[in-house]
Amino acid sequence: GNSILMNLLASEVEIFPITHSRDYVLGTKAYPSLSTIPEPVDLVIVAVGAKYCASLMPEIKKAGARNAVIISGGFSETGAEGTVLENELAIAAKESDIRIIGPNCVGVSNSRLFNGTFTMMPERGNIAFVSQSGALGGMTIYTTRTKRIGMSKFASVGNSADVGIVEMLDYFRQDSKSTVIAAYIEGVNKGRELFEALQRAASEKPVVVLKGGRSEAGGRATQSHTGSLTGSAKVFDGMLRQAGCVTAPTLDTLFEVCKLFDYQPLPRGRRI
Repeated sequence: GNSILMNLLASEVEIFPITHSRDYVLGTKAYPSLSTIPEPVDLVIVAVGAKYCASLMPEIKKAGARNAVIISGGFSETGAEGTVLENELAIAAKESDIRIIGPNCVGVSNSRLFNGTFTMMPERGNIAFVSQSGALGGMTIYTTRTKRIGMSKFASVGNSADVGIVEMLDYFRQDSKSTVIAAYIEGVNKGRELFEALQRAASEKPVVVLKGGRSEAGGRATQSHTGSLTGSAKVFDGMLRQAGCVTAPTLDTLFEVCKLFDYQPLPRGRRI
């Protein structure tokens, strides 16, 4: 939580830290609860124990927020007990009319506005990136900064108890600040919805996808990390081609291709 707060305080948005233990955090006035904040909030970033997350949803609604990012881990990626907690979180969020990203994620950032992650802020640019893997997402930010590749927005969706890859693809497709879409996908639970979202996005913008968990060992690691199902790599690659996406074999290739599309947009016709 401390790293996220430091990044947020360096951003161009008003921040309200919540803690019971002190009046000020990093020189900024803190509040004991969401209900004590003197004005409505737009987004709540949650970094508390997994067992407390569901009970926060009604309080988030009362604070005026309709969106939350759940950084906390300890959910479906840990097994049966965590899956129960994740289901309770999803139900509580729906009952409170709250859309959530996560849990078990790195966070979200908008390079023109704020950094709500515990990794560094990306260089400002036009590439929107969504990742199921928090670790790879953080590594990606570092890689793109060293290569001077700019991003418009970054979203780590984690376990996707609510908002996932599909919703982020639709959002990036409509985002005027994003001209190229990159995605790291570890597992697929809603194959038809994902295909249709990729197809919609690729019809308007270049979409470049890196698929994780291709090997047997990688598949096991993916399932233990995000609690998702990996499926057949050949079937997945075929789906990407049919949707009109570009497949990247490595992380470096993913962003080299995105950089190319950023410099050279898609041609208007088919006469080349």
